[in-house]
Amino acid sequence: MNIIIFLTYGVSLKNWDEAGLLSRELKLYKKLQEKYNFKFTFVTYGDESDLNYKEHITNMEVIPIYKFNKQYNNKILSIFQSLTIPMTLKKLTNNKYDIIKTNQLFGSWVAIIYKIIIRKPLIIRTGYDLYLFSRKDGKNFIKQGLYYFLTLAALNFSTIYTVTSKSDFKYIEKHYFFKKDKLLIRRNWVDLIESNSLQVAGANKVLAVGRLEPQKDFSTLVKIFNNSNIELDI
Repeated sequence: MNIIIFLTYGVSLKNWDEAGLLSRELKLYKKLQEKYNFKFTFVTYGDESDLNYKEHITNMEVIPIYKFNKQYNNKILSIFQSLTIPMTLKKLTNNKYDIIKTNQLFGSWVAIIYKIIIRKPLIIRTGYDLYLFSRKDGKNFIKQGLYYFLTLAALNFSTIYTVTSKSDFKYIEKHYFFKKDKLLIRRNWVDLIESNSLQVAGANKVLAVGRLEPQKDFSTLVKIFNNSNIELDI
């Protein structure tokens, strides 16, 4: 089975590598490759330099879009240019894929157009609800509206639409019109490593893990543990 994976819009293998995510992001696909002999092709928003990561992607293909299409610095021009990516892929791949999958919702319009062209099943994977997050982040109404209609289009054009939590599942089920049976929960995962070498210095410690940004609300954690005998490590 041939599966084509669309990375999040604007993201390349180089971005994954620089963020320390490359091995983790690829691990799932390597496991599926070993177990089921699936063949994967990654569409990335990188240039020829993404081909340097082929050593990390054994027996998998990489199509760096900006090796074949011009890359614009202007965001609006770049978005319009992205609408031509499916036609570029049609010329390069000869429609050989059985399944189309996205890594995130953002950029799913490229995968939707490609699905319409080659008429194959589309799996849209999301890590969070883009529209709901845009509301909570106070994005302008134009962006909120675009994210809402992108989510609505993705829900209706996809064969399967996955979310990572029950809260996202319930919110989407309630606020969007689509065939509900295509909505599934596929949770995020972490590696569990059994080890006896971890030493806990004391019982009064809390470890918080996450990106340092307002959305993670670490300031509330700091306030909660302030003036207590509990140490907070972020």
